[in-house]
Amino acid sequence: NLNIGDPQNITRNKVPDKLIAYGEIRSIASEEQTAKFIQKLSIEVIQRVKSLGGKCNIEINKLANAYFVDLKSDLVKSYCKVLSHRGTKLKTFPTFIGSDCQVFRERGIECFVLSTGVDNEHTVNEEFSISYAERIIEDLYNFVAL
Repeated sequence: NLNIGDPQNITRNKVPDKLIAYGEIRSIASEEQTAKFIQKLSIEVIQRVKSLGGKCNIEINKLANAYFVDLKSDLVKSYCKVLSHRGTKLKTFPTFIGSDCQVFRERGIECFVLSTGVDNEHTVNEEFSISYAERIIEDLYNFVAL
C-alpha cells in the first residue's frame, strides 16, 4: 500500500511534500534476526531519504507474535487420529503467514492453522483445490465427531 500526497486532491504536475509508505514484514526468522533486519532496513531508508534532501520518520508496530505448535498436544494428537483414519500423516512446516491463531493463542486458546489448498495466494494466478477443500471439510467433520 503506497499513498503519495493526497489521492483525493488530484492536480496535474503536483509535487507532493509528504510521502506516507506502509509496509509489512512477515518472517519465519527468529525475533532477533527480524529485529536486526528491520534496524538495517530503517537505517538504509533514512540515509537514502536524507541523501535526497528529505526527512524521514519510521514507526514500527508489531501486530502479532510468532507461535509454535506442540505436536504432542491433545489437539494435534486428535487431528492426527483423523488423518490416520484417512491413511495419511500430519505434515508441518513453518510459514510467515499471519492468522487469527496468534490472537487466539495469546488469549490461551489452543489452535493451529490448516492449509486450505490455495496456491499463488494474493496474485492474479491464485488457485483453489476443490478436492483438497473437500478432504479438509471431511477431516474437520470427523475431528468434531471424535
